[in-house]
Amino acid sequence: MKLFFEKINYKEPVFYIGDTSADKDMVENFNKEAGKSVNFILFENQHNKDITTKYKVSSDKELLNILK
Repeated sequence: MKLFFEKINYKEPVFYIGDTSADKDMVENFNKEAGKSVNFILFENQHNKDITTKYKVSSDKELLNILK
């Protein structure tokens, strides 16, 4: 993520879509280290329902609603 944000111009809000606890941890650690506020969106499936996060989606339509 560090390399991405060093090379790409962006406007907030920023979202990272993942489906594992490692994805969530990466975003949280990056935010702490870099002082950023990247939002994590969990694309939920039968294997990751136990991960807690502010944003959870299980369909493309739900994802688009958040990103709008």
